[in-house]
Amino acid sequence: MESLGVDMLDPDQPFVWTTDLNGIEFWRRWKIFQKREPTPVDHRDWVSGGENFLRYCNSIRGPIPYHERNVITHSHGFQVWAYSGKFGLKTRRLISIAPPFRHDMEDVIRAARLNVEQWLLVIDEDSDSVASLGGLGDGILRSSRIFDVDGCRPDKIVRIKEIEHSRILEDRLGLWKELDICSFLT
Repeated sequence: MESLGVDMLDPDQPFVWTTDLNGIEFWRRWKIFQKREPTPVDHRDWVSGGENFLRYCNSIRGPIPYHERNVITHSHGFQVWAYSGKFGLKTRRLISIAPPFRHDMEDVIRAARLNVEQWLLVIDEDSDSVASLGGLGDGILRSSRIFDVDGCRPDKIVRIKEIEHSRILEDRLGLWKELDICSFLT
């Protein structure tokens, strides 16, 4: 990302979270596997990650100025950002790469959406089996990955062929320049 002119805020103290995939045991939420209602959602890693990200951005070292609050998330890192936004973190620009769209996150995203000025969603044009699997944890089948639900829609969607779940962060990093994705942050 440095080669693209995207600088990490503090390379010596990067933001970290557990990266646990809450809700991976999807069968606990699917009615077809149970004779009762699905179990409550456990988002504790995303909740604590969101709280910690809020505190990271509003650190006692000094808050990150709003004009520098540009965030790039990947996959379930979007859920962490969403909780931070729900908790009040103001974000200037958000680029989310291949996040799973989960029904159990819709209320959180609606609340967070009020705290982001501009949101760019980047997804594979055809399919993303990893994000689709990540969305199964909510107990609902859906084919859409574009967050097409009231209050949850991104400002802009970029669909790119053959990036799957992570290739735009790995061997197809050149697409950031080719498609001028970084200009969204300016």
